[in-house]
Amino acid sequence: MRVGAGVGAGARQGRAMSGVEVRLLGELTVVRDGVALRLPASKKTRALLAYLVATGRAHLRERLCDLLWEGPEDPRAELRWSLTKLRPLLNEDGRPRLLAGRERVGVEARDLDIDLVRVRALLAPEPSKAPAAALRAAIQLLEGEFLDGLDLAACPRFYEWCVGEREAVSVLRVSALRELLGRLAGAPEEALAYARKWTAADPLSE
Repeated sequence: MRVGAGVGAGARQGRAMSGVEVRLLGELTVVRDGVALRLPASKKTRALLAYLVATGRAHLRERLCDLLWEGPEDPRAELRWSLTKLRPLLNEDGRPRLLAGRERVGVEARDLDIDLVRVRALLAPEPSKAPAAALRAAIQLLEGEFLDGLDLAACPRFYEWCVGEREAVSVLRVSALRELLGRLAGAPEEALAYARKWTAADPLSE
């Protein structure tokens, strides 16, 4: 099973690469051809979608069951049910992106437009080497918290992963703001707006 989240030229410029967009920054959203799709009501099903898209690789079914369905229920049946809800969101005619084998499940994300992938591409290889326009675009995308409202504290493994991703996103946000502010010495009004963003993102920073 080949699963990846490769970054094309469109992602490097912060533009959509395909008709399907997945937003992980802020509230989880899937957009097809400019229209936000209705997501499953189950938080665990949405969490599964976010985990598969964000990690960009295939996972053992057992791992996914342990991540989200610990307890007396039938974890494998719960996983199968969730996958039936996710296929219509990701798959298109002739383009099956949700890949579910007997042992592993993943998302073929190479032609999905994923906001977090775009951010990482804009800031690659590091914020200090990114053009000012790329820094501005990344900061705009980074205004939302990673998977806002999708904590699932009752699922400790998922919760731990989610907190780690939020910390990584916070580091990216602060690094981009610090770098851009360092280049705006001659534009105090614009610098002030980004300084306020930095204060909100890292209130304990000197």
